[in-house]
Amino acid sequence: LTQGDASMRQMNLEVFQSSAAEDISLLQQQFDHDDYVSWLKTVHKLRGAAANVGARDLSALCDEGQNLRENDQDAIKEMLQQVVAAYDALCATLLPTEALKEAS
Repeated sequence: LTQGDASMRQMNLEVFQSSAAEDISLLQQQFDHDDYVSWLKTVHKLRGAAANVGARDLSALCDEGQNLRENDQDAIKEMLQQVVAAYDALCATLLPTEALKEAS
């Protein structure tokens, strides 16, 4: 995707971080308002974005989230918590590491 360009990779990660944060906020709102159709669209979008930056764990969780049934609110809530945790872990590890690599 970035063909080895570190500054392009960093920019992609920053865009992903911002976009994913918005998507996760949307997922929470959609869950709170029982908007399952929109929730599915947002989790699908987040899955693709995570896959594009190599965030395999987050992408895999979102892939699982696409298969949840509308009437299984407990599973959707648990999945949302797992997605948030995976995103937070990604931000805490990968993103600062990339910034440090860029600075050196």
